[in-house]
Amino acid sequence: MAVPKISLVALYVLAHVAVSAALALPKVLPRLQSVPSHAASLSFDEVHNVTLAYDSTGALIGQVESGPRPGLERRQDGQVFGTCALVTIEELQKLEGYYLIEDYAKVNWGDGWDQVRANPSDWPESGATACIDSISKISWSDQPSCSTQSQTTEGRTVDTTGKVTLSQTQGATMSSTVTVTDQASLAIGAKVSAKVGVPAVAEVTTELSTTLTLQNTLATANQFTINNQLTQSVTIDNLPGAVCKLSFTVDKCDAQGTGTQKLTAHGWVWITYKDKRKDHWNWAVNMDAIITNPDQRSSSMRFNTVSSAESKSHYEAVCEGGQTPASA
Repeated sequence: MAVPKISLVALYVLAHVAVSAALALPKVLPRLQSVPSHAASLSFDEVHNVTLAYDSTGALIGQVESGPRPGLERRQDGQVFGTCALVTIEELQKLEGYYLIEDYAKVNWGDGWDQVRANPSDWPESGATACIDSISKISWSDQPSCSTQSQTTEGRTVDTTGKVTLSQTQGATMSSTVTVTDQASLAIGAKVSAKVGVPAVAEVTTELSTTLTLQNTLATANQFTINNQLTQSVTIDNLPGAVCKLSFTVDKCDAQGTGTQKLTAHGWVWITYKDKRKDHWNWAVNMDAIITNPDQRSSSMRFNTVSSAESKSHYEAVCEGGQTPASA
């Protein structure tokens, strides 16, 4: 029985089909809208131009759809406003737990990489940031210095109906200057929004919280004001023509304090190898998954505060003069 001859064209077609099948991604590979939180590593598939996510065991989770990173607003100078800021690989390498990233890479893909990067432009959706994850609290260094004064409002004349309306403002206001005395090693120079707890100032203000902007640069100063004052109208009955005022008490306090704000690193460190490792040149390690102790991927900025607080209270009406209306 004669063996059928196979043309060179047929051989080429068969070879092409075999290679394509070998390189193809699994047909059932899930498509992910974003990188899942339990992903420990990523790779970039150069053949299919897609990013793949893996769990801590190295099992493939799915194919990640590319897109903008949520919650970040990139400025032209590379900084980010909000509770997070972009970081550099040099900043990450100074963290106590950074060695765990390199150990993980060596165990899974070996050493001998060509470069290590944070926030590469090739994968903007899988970058690295430093974020404020907790509320900082100011502590007063000494007892506040306080004083009390009595003041009066501008006088107004009672009209012919025997009534006059005056305004009174009650409540407290506080203005503070915050100066950075020790910058964090992460996101140097960046501005972040921080929620800060402010303790009570003597009897002038109650404990409260506010959001302020901190710039992670040594000796930079920022200001914030908290105003809990409320103005309302008060109607007074008195003799027509009388001049009425409101006397009130003004309490003022000056206080100095200190505070600490922690910045914690999140996201991905990208590692590019000189040759393919497990079919890929580019791999990324999830800092949150590998450096499980947040303190090992955190750094803190320290700051001093100078605050002035004022409250107005104890309003009383004081009227002088006036005439009793003549009887008809």
